[in-house]
Amino acid sequence: MNKILLFIIALSSTFAMAGNYNNDWLVQKFVKIKTTEELDSFITNLNNKYDELDDDVKLQAARFIPFQAYRGIVQKLSPIFIGSKVTRTMLRSRIRKIVQRAGIFMPQENWQIALDYLIEPYEGIEVFDTNKSKGFYDIGSNMYKKGSSDKRTGVEKFQDHLSGVVYPALSKATNRVVALAKKDQVLEIDLRIVHGLDSYLDNANNHRDITPAVMWMMASRFQRTMHNIKVFEAYNFNDVINVSKSLGKLYGFDVVFQTEENLEGAPSFRRAEAIRKYPNYLKLRNGKALEAALKRYKLSNEYALKSIRYAKEKGKLAGIISEFSELFPTLTIEQGEDALEDIQRLLGSSGSKSIIKSQLTGKVLTVNIAAFYQAPYFKDLKELMPTSWDNNASNKILKKNGISYPNYRWGRPTSWNYSAYQRIFGGDLVRAAGGKTSNVDELLHDLRYSAGGKRLASGLFFMVAR
Repeated sequence: MNKILLFIIALSSTFAMAGNYNNDWLVQKFVKIKTTEELDSFITNLNNKYDELDDDVKLQAARFIPFQAYRGIVQKLSPIFIGSKVTRTMLRSRIRKIVQRAGIFMPQENWQIALDYLIEPYEGIEVFDTNKSKGFYDIGSNMYKKGSSDKRTGVEKFQDHLSGVVYPALSKATNRVVALAKKDQVLEIDLRIVHGLDSYLDNANNHRDITPAVMWMMASRFQRTMHNIKVFEAYNFNDVINVSKSLGKLYGFDVVFQTEENLEGAPSFRRAEAIRKYPNYLKLRNGKALEAALKRYKLSNEYALKSIRYAKEKGKLAGIISEFSELFPTLTIEQGEDALEDIQRLLGSSGSKSIIKSQLTGKVLTVNIAAFYQAPYFKDLKELMPTSWDNNASNKILKKNGISYPNYRWGRPTSWNYSAYQRIFGGDLVRAAGGKTSNVDELLHDLRYSAGGKRLASGLFFMVAR
């Protein structure tokens, strides 16, 4: 009898403990944060106590805990941008806009501290400097100090931070959100965590329902970010600032004197020249990261489809509009469902090719989009850039009715690397002399107007029109 009584007491204590970590507990804790150090401890505590939290709080914790991986990220990135005044100015301007906007719409002290958490240096912070010792910030002396030797570039340190710190945090967050979504229950968020204790004083409308459809879309977004991290990890971006400066000069930035005849509007062949000046830029760094990226891409699509289908089944499509629009800003949810199904088919299994049909021209194509992610990997993404252009000087200026004006078609790409695009488009490519092909633009047009092809074509367009 005593054992049964002790069991009941222990069980009731467990439930009582779980009940203590509810929405009200979360709000009360978060709104009282006064420093970035308190915020960091708060996040650590959420992670350590995760299994004890109410499910409502677990969902918010799963989204919030990865924030810790971005602590001081603005300060960490600063050394990378020292070489480019324009890029640094644009970055600072963007951050100022974010901070000022937050000051208007989220003026509460705790949210301003959350911004400081991303911006401020902290004790022991390691910055992404280039080929120097492992630098860290010492609060006591208010200066950076040198640590152990580290020969990586600043960009490589950033890539390694994303893949080694941010990526695992997002993976854990995904697993937590998926586990909650599978419970098939509607959770609640207390909106006072956003607007403060002085909001919703009548206790009305201060809760928002979070359905499993929204949870699946959260998981999808986590996976999409993980995909992007792995693609970024896979290639060499060490010269990104040099490339940025070279491209900036084409657009008139960082240039004191620009002659009228050089105002070409940065045509494709000039942009390609600026990039090809740096032979290691966009070369393969880690092929295995691409395979991981493909897996995350498929999971992102799978979770987004689960979200849409759940919302349709429950008549709750309106509840995922804002989350869905972040993935597909130009599509309706119904169109997005079709697109996701077709993207999954186009990505296919390892080494597969898919048959697609242009909805505009009726042309049938064989494409292997997954080839981008699979061995043999593209050793250098510059292989996908154009190889020749319509840049005859005699066509640069046109004249009509006695008035001269620029030929805006001058400088357009006319051919690409056949062997590179053959892996994607196969036998649909037209082979020209010198290992070139001239119909990549046509195939891209057909892909763009095929079911699910728009998003994939948009990604390729960056290199095709480069």
